[in-house]
Amino acid sequence: MNQVNGFKKEVAEVKNLFLRISGLSQIETSVETVGPDAFLNFHVGRKGRLYSEYLGQVRDALPEGHPFYGSLLLEADLRGSLLDSPEAELLRVFIARALVVNRQTAGSLEHLEFAPSHRGEEAFVIEPSHHFIVGRRGVGKSALILHAVNRLKEQNHLPIWLELRRYQGRDDATVAAEVLADFVQELLRFDLTKDEQIALRAKEAKLSGYAQRFSAEVKTLRRLVPDLARALTNLTTERKQHVFLFLDDFHLLAPSLQPELLALIYSAIQGANTWLKVAFARHLGRHGELGVQAPNGAQVIDMDFDLTDPARTTKHLLAILHVFLKLAGIERWQEIIIAPAIDRLVWCSGGVARDFLALFGAALGYAREFGHKTIWVQDVNLAVSELGQSKLSEWKKEISAEDLQEVRTALGELQRVCLDDFCGNAFLVPYLPDEKGYQTLQKLLDLRLIHLLNSNIILEKGGRRHEAYLLDHLFYTGARRRKIQELQFDGSRPKLAELRRLPVMDVDTLSEAPTAIEFSQSFEFE
Repeated sequence: MNQVNGFKKEVAEVKNLFLRISGLSQIETSVETVGPDAFLNFHVGRKGRLYSEYLGQVRDALPEGHPFYGSLLLEADLRGSLLDSPEAELLRVFIARALVVNRQTAGSLEHLEFAPSHRGEEAFVIEPSHHFIVGRRGVGKSALILHAVNRLKEQNHLPIWLELRRYQGRDDATVAAEVLADFVQELLRFDLTKDEQIALRAKEAKLSGYAQRFSAEVKTLRRLVPDLARALTNLTTERKQHVFLFLDDFHLLAPSLQPELLALIYSAIQGANTWLKVAFARHLGRHGELGVQAPNGAQVIDMDFDLTDPARTTKHLLAILHVFLKLAGIERWQEIIIAPAIDRLVWCSGGVARDFLALFGAALGYAREFGHKTIWVQDVNLAVSELGQSKLSEWKKEISAEDLQEVRTALGELQRVCLDDFCGNAFLVPYLPDEKGYQTLQKLLDLRLIHLLNSNIILEKGGRRHEAYLLDHLFYTGARRRKIQELQFDGSRPKLAELRRLPVMDVDTLSEAPTAIEFSQSFEFE
C-alpha cells in the first residue's frame, strides 16, 4: 500500500463524510494505486453490513469527477481485542440510534431487521384485520410498526403511521378531527389519481375546518364519518389495495378521549378495506370502554416478554441482540459478552428490549473504557447505575396528564414500603383486578418501574392467588444504593418457595395519597 500525498485533501473529505454518517470517532484509511487508478481503503476489524451501507452512502454523495468515486473499499484485519476494534464503537453508536423508533428515524433504520419471536407477530400485523398491539413501554411496538409499514409498502398496500404523542394529554374533541385530518393528509401522499385526490381533499378540508372550532363535540364530528367511509371504500375498491392505519402511543391521549376516538375511527373504516392497528401500553389504554372490544372487534398482539419465563425472554432478547451484532460483522454474542453478564442484563432490564439494548450499549462503553476483553457483570452494574436517572425522568413523559398524579403517588408509596418497611426489592400482592390500587400497580408495570416475576402464587391451600413483583433496579443501585435484601437471579426462574416468603403489600395503600412532606422525603423525581 502506498499513501499518495496528492490526495490528502480528498482523503480527509471522504473520511470525514464517512465518520459523520457512521457516527464513529475515527477510522484508519490508506490510498492504494493500481496503474492509473487510486483506491481509498477503510481499515476495519470485520466486514459488516453497516460498513457497506455507510460506504454506499458516501459513494452516492461524491460527484462523478471525484478521484475516489467508485473506488472505496473495505479492508478487514482484526487485531487485538474485539472491544478495541471500530466494530465495537460502531455497534454502540447504532444501538443508541435504534433506541428511538419513529417515523423520523425510520429512514436511518431501514436496514434493521425485525427479530421475530415464536409468536409470529411480524406475520399477524400485516394481515387484513384489526389489531391491538400491546405491551410495556420499550418492548418493541414501534419497531413492529416500522417492520409492518415496510412490508406493506413492498406488497403495494397503503400503510399510514400516525404518532399520537403530539396530542398527549389533550381531551378536547378537536383532537379527533385533527387525527382524522392527519389520516386523510397521509393518504394524499400516495400516488393517487386526480379524482381520488379531489375526493379526499374535500374530506380533509372539512375535517381541518372542524378541528379549528374550539366548541366542537365528537357527536357533531360523527356527521362527517359516512362521507369519509364512502371515499375510503371507493379508493380501496378501485385500486384493489388495502389501507392500514397504525395509531402509535394511543395511551398518551387523555383517557377520557381514547374510547370515543377509537369508536369514531372504527365507524369510518368499517367495510372500507381499511384496517386499524392500535399500539399502546396495556394498562394505560382504555379502548374497552367504548368502541372496538378485544378479541371480538380486534385481535391482540402481545409484545411482552417478562421475567415469568426467563429462559424464553433471554432467547428473545439474544435474538434481538444478534440482529445488531450481525450488522457490525459479529457472529456470536459470546465474542463480546460473558453469559453471567447476559443474565444480569435480562434481570435488570425486566425483559424490556429497549432497556436491554440501552444497558448493553452503556456496558460496552464501560468495558472499552476499562480495557476488558469482553463485557463483564461489573460493566452491566455500572450501566444500570448510569441509566437509572434518565429512566427516572423519562417515565413522566410516557403517561397521560390524567394518570400522572395517581402514578406519582403510588410510586412514592411503593418505594417507601419496599425499601423502608420491607427492606427488600421484591414483594407479593393479592390478585385483585377490580381494585383501584391493583390497577395503579399495573400502570407502574407498563412504565417498567416494577417487573412481574410470577402471576400465580398460592400461599396456602385454598388461599387467594398472589403475584410476585420486582422493584426496578434504578431505585436501589448506584447513587441510590440501599442496604436491602435483594432477590437475586441466576438465569433460571425464581423458586416458588423463595417467592412465597416475600412480604405481602396491601395494594390499597397505593391509592392513598401521602402528605407532600412524606412524599418528597420518600422519593426524588428529578
